[in-house]
Amino acid sequence: MALDDGQLLELCSQTLEESNFSELGRKYEGKVRDSYVDGDRRTIVVSDRVSAFDVVIGTIPLKGQVLNQMAAFWFHRLSDIAANHLIDVPDPCVSVVRECGLLPVEFVYRGYLTGSTKTSIWTAIGALFQFYFQFSPQLARVHRARCTRTTHVVRMRDAAFKEALFITKFASEVVLVHRRQGFRSEKIYQTQARENPKISFVLDTIVERINGEERVEGVAVKNVKT
Repeated sequence: MALDDGQLLELCSQTLEESNFSELGRKYEGKVRDSYVDGDRRTIVVSDRVSAFDVVIGTIPLKGQVLNQMAAFWFHRLSDIAANHLIDVPDPCVSVVRECGLLPVEFVYRGYLTGSTKTSIWTAIGALFQFYFQFSPQLARVHRARCTRTTHVVRMRDAAFKEALFITKFASEVVLVHRRQGFRSEKIYQTQARENPKISFVLDTIVERINGEERVEGVAVKNVKT
């Protein structure tokens, strides 16, 4: 249902800025979401708050409902592919979920990178960005990310191939280093890697040294048969 300017203006005085449902459990307040935890159940109230630079600067009408219902849509749509924590959506801006343990891993995918504060992606990825991407210093924050480095992958089994295939999205060349001739990974990953023009193989080889101090500048390898 579309809303006209008049309806949106009226809703500006009815935004959800905060919640207080102590009967639902212990409250944890985030920048946008209020969570209430009771045992193995978490009730998430998605507010209309808007934050910038870690500061709440106001509210936007229906923002919480849109965020919550978008999440619920995809949780339901993909539930046959991967299990998720969603139990119920009793209100447009409320989700009831199973309490889960934290996996401290974050994936950030951006075509363009910028920022100046301590929480910005530009600041946060630091040395990793300097290693994988090269830019003109003056235009670094407006150019599209591209990697001109050759990247080496030294891992085991499926992980090596998965990582090599992923890095081809950024690197100009990926070299997969392996200490033997044969591989113990799934055939499908081997086939995908061999068919990728960015991936090459250095076999019967081990990495002896990683060069660089504050960042990786290269690797020294040794053939185990010569």
